[in-house]
Amino acid sequence: MKKIILIISIVSSFIFNGYSQSPAENKELLFQRFIELYDSGDLLKAEKALLLFLESKDPLTNDQLAAGYNNLGVVSLTLGNYDKALEYNIKAESYISKNDQNSQKTADIYNNRGNILNIKKTYDVAKEYLEKSIRIYQNLGTSDRNVFNSLSAAYINISIAYNETKKYPEALSYLEKNVKLNSRFKISNLSLTYLNIAKTYVKLGITKKAEEFYIISTSSFRDESGEYYYRLAEVYYDYGLFLRSAGKVNEALFAHNRALLICIRNYGVKHTLTSLAYKHVGDDYMSQDKIDSALSYYQKSLIAVVKGFNNPNIFTNPSIDSSLFDIRLLDNLKSKAQALESFAGELKDTMMQRKAAVKSLETIELAIQLIDRIRNNYMSEESRIYLAENEKETYLFAAHLAYKLYSLKKDKATAYRMY
Repeated sequence: MKKIILIISIVSSFIFNGYSQSPAENKELLFQRFIELYDSGDLLKAEKALLLFLESKDPLTNDQLAAGYNNLGVVSLTLGNYDKALEYNIKAESYISKNDQNSQKTADIYNNRGNILNIKKTYDVAKEYLEKSIRIYQNLGTSDRNVFNSLSAAYINISIAYNETKKYPEALSYLEKNVKLNSRFKISNLSLTYLNIAKTYVKLGITKKAEEFYIISTSSFRDESGEYYYRLAEVYYDYGLFLRSAGKVNEALFAHNRALLICIRNYGVKHTLTSLAYKHVGDDYMSQDKIDSALSYYQKSLIAVVKGFNNPNIFTNPSIDSSLFDIRLLDNLKSKAQALESFAGELKDTMMQRKAAVKSLETIELAIQLIDRIRNNYMSEESRIYLAENEKETYLFAAHLAYKLYSLKKDKATAYRMY
């Protein structure tokens, strides 16, 4: 048996049996190539190797297919292709037999699915799958280190779901369980656990403890994996937000630029996490009233999250049909629209002021189109409710922009756009 576990906030497993009895050398070489490419960080080539393996003419067992698609879901998740990740994850489960419903491979699939659903903001459904995975891991009654690694990842994932639904004591409880598990069995999730503890303390308003755990998490990741480890970007994202909220804007900008550097180095310029890093830097500049710089970074954030869009001109917008992640694109469009409104207010030239105001309204209207599409595509009623509750301000802001533009132009068409 050969197995690979890819754990931090995601878990993936791959199982091979009986190579000495099967002429499956090509399959084995493809899988070994996948491991090497994934470990080296070349995710696109790793994905291709795994797809070639799954398309192999040599027959695969159901166990191998389940694990293969679970791995493919992990790669898609890391690449930011969240819909594909969920599709592969569901396909992985379809190869699980009735006799294996309570096995580690099933728990790993549920664990991954919970993580994907967290990212897609379907938190209640995510919790259901993560609770299932935790029950299975705990009932296995084994001392296998791989099971403890998977259980640790599930604790982190479910703490995220509780955090995002404002159930902070429950989140902290799972994270404290994870500290004990990590300390007892010497597994490698402590750095990420410390990060999530810091984020929970932020939500609870315990700032001194939050800063302490951000620093511990950063140092721990650096010591374990080096300055450019991809998980460090997540630490710098959140630490930067914490610093900005404390009024330490220059320190926040430094942290977010570190995150941006790490993302570009690990993922390239076209990736949802790179897009998020650009947006955070733009937000830092907005908090300093450096609107030109903010708009430049918001435009870069749009470029990073939309395939085929590369125009740095702040008066251009991408199509919403080619985004890597709709929710990221939505956040970027809203930030850009707000920055354009502020930019218009700074301009002395009346024609340029109108141009910026028109583009601000066009940008927020594009965001509203995207909201409608996201609502129609979301899986659950809970997700649609979440979207409605969080986007009321977007509609109000659009009406506000239309009114301001009408005040400048006094035309009926703009008046109609308010409604």
